[in-house]
Amino acid sequence: YAGVLPLLTADYGASEGWIASNVNPKIPPELATYAVLPQIGYFEFIPLKQLENEDTFLGVDLQPVGLTEVNVGEEYEIVMTTFTGGSSGPDDGYWW
Repeated sequence: YAGVLPLLTADYGASEGWIASNVNPKIPPELATYAVLPQIGYFEFIPLKQLENEDTFLGVDLQPVGLTEVNVGEEYEIVMTTFTGGSSGPDDGYWW
């Protein structure tokens, strides 16, 4: 939709703050790889599994894992807690 203008993605953010930066912002957005910025807040990740023969993902284990337990290539729902105590979670809500 941008015509000859290249589409870029530099950051991955939420209303609570930045979550990650693209390690190579010049590649197409669908190939982006993000590095989480751990100094921004505390992050937890809820593992998601793709339903068989569908494009739908489901949180099968609602026990979040830490940043060091995340596996490359798997899908996760991000839970972010800011240093002021605000959190965002799987329901896309924000609470204190």
